[in-house]
Amino acid sequence: MDGACEFSRVVKEHFGMYPFAEITDFAKLAFQNEFGAGHLIRDEQKALEYLKAEMDALEGDGAHLYEYIGNNQGRIYLAAICAGKISLERFGSIFLESAKYVRGSEAGFLQKIEILADLAKAGELPFAPEDFWEFVEKWKCAGRPLFRHSEAYRQHYRPAYRVVNWEFCLEMENNGF
Repeated sequence: MDGACEFSRVVKEHFGMYPFAEITDFAKLAFQNEFGAGHLIRDEQKALEYLKAEMDALEGDGAHLYEYIGNNQGRIYLAAICAGKISLERFGSIFLESAKYVRGSEAGFLQKIEILADLAKAGELPFAPEDFWEFVEKWKCAGRPLFRHSEAYRQHYRPAYRVVNWEFCLEMENNGF
């Protein structure tokens, strides 16, 4: 399956799982699909400290332990730690190892933005294409900051995860995850 078809399929699956997702949530998915998690790691020790702090404040039902986001990327939810499926230390090492992979390009990301616009135009996403392009223009004018999940997404789904290489999710699944 080529990258464009795969991303389109992933977006549709995520809309089915997360019907309260908004434009910024889909843009975040596109960004994570293209670039993985490397943008989050500036200091490995601080990244691990932040992970531990997030674990202490974790709220969620643990319904999702991991999910595929395309381009050999997955989200491992912190609930996997709470469920005893993986240790905090192993979780942290998987995240740090995944972040070392340099991947993605602006051209690839912009292709995914076009796919989101096409899906909106086809009525397969919960926003109008013109609203999507307005969002993209505001994002560009603001200096292209990192995307955050929308308030509606955070309230409904309480996302607490890290983006990792999908091979780590498969490894855990093969070990009884």
